[in-house]
Amino acid sequence: MGASPLSRPIALGGVSIRNRLLMAPLTTNYGDERGAVTEKTLSFYEERARGGAGALIFEAVSVNPRTRLVVRQHGLHDDVFLPGLREVTRRVHAHGAAIFVQLCHGGAKAGSAINGLQPLSASEVPVKVSDIPRAMSREQISRAIEDFATAALRAREAGFDGVELHAAHFYLLSAFLSGYFNRRTDEYGGCVENRARLTCRVIQAVKGRAGEGYPVICRIHGREALPGGIDEAEARQIARLLADAGADALHVSAATLPVNPKLASSFAIQVGGPPTKQVPAGCYLPYAAAVKDAVGVPVIAVGKLNEPSVAEGVVRDGIADAVAIGRGLIADPYLPEKILAGRWNEIVRCEDCLTCHTTLQTQRDVNCSVSPRPWEPRGGAR
Repeated sequence: MGASPLSRPIALGGVSIRNRLLMAPLTTNYGDERGAVTEKTLSFYEERARGGAGALIFEAVSVNPRTRLVVRQHGLHDDVFLPGLREVTRRVHAHGAAIFVQLCHGGAKAGSAINGLQPLSASEVPVKVSDIPRAMSREQISRAIEDFATAALRAREAGFDGVELHAAHFYLLSAFLSGYFNRRTDEYGGCVENRARLTCRVIQAVKGRAGEGYPVICRIHGREALPGGIDEAEARQIARLLADAGADALHVSAATLPVNPKLASSFAIQVGGPPTKQVPAGCYLPYAAAVKDAVGVPVIAVGKLNEPSVAEGVVRDGIADAVAIGRGLIADPYLPEKILAGRWNEIVRCEDCLTCHTTLQTQRDVNCSVSPRPWEPRGGAR
């Protein structure tokens, strides 16, 4: 067996990554009651850096304390979080991996039960049945842009190699991009250019605050299975607009699958869940390929790419430039090392049971059926 195509280095916005296997952002609920780093956080990320990933994308952090997604979501909305996050980046860098951080405004998914406030979104279209969001005013939009920019500056101060803007999965930026959720009639609604305006302005604000050379990845939808939702043509148009605004890479997810069946009664929409056992590997690859064909910046593919042969084919066949794996790295932090070394039979396989997703959505620490207590160090590959 020759060298894996995933073993080749790649540059994301000028940051050199040792290989093309990335850890996708995974909200863990491992923070403390304020959202600060804990020993669970440190252990979880250090073990996955030790496991051979080229780069980790640290989970969605709140850019405003009133837009949290879970009760112990990590934050970047205050300097108090910097010491713990500096320790995260120090430990990850010590093992040769790069680390980005995902910045997120919860939008309609920032529930009132967690934050004590009615959530804000592009329009009054709910994601969860428990909360009808308020449409944001221009003043509130300007505040959100400022929140992202300030969080990005803190990310740089904490030692992160760059940031990822979460513009997928129906959080704030995603809702503005989507024709299903965005019913506005001002300069932020209507045509694709208007719907992309907020995310473009956030990219520009981040570059203005953290520096033009500071890398920005955008996570977007390649398709939404909703009436008026983003289709493949719109996704390519959005990708070009974001790249023109300064995005250094695009991370292509999608909202085409049913929501987690264990949680379906909580959602006002029935699409946007993680892949289940019944979904084939590489379920979002056609959307990543379409985006890659439209832009000149690197494209990261995601979506049930735990199978080594499928992951290798993504890069070998030019479908995308890098692969992000999430749940597979909860199950086995040494998955990248094992893939790159050809030790595929040693991988602890994710069973797509959604235990991790269900525990998170019910406000518990993320756990795993095949690898219980994933925050504990393993003491080496196994």
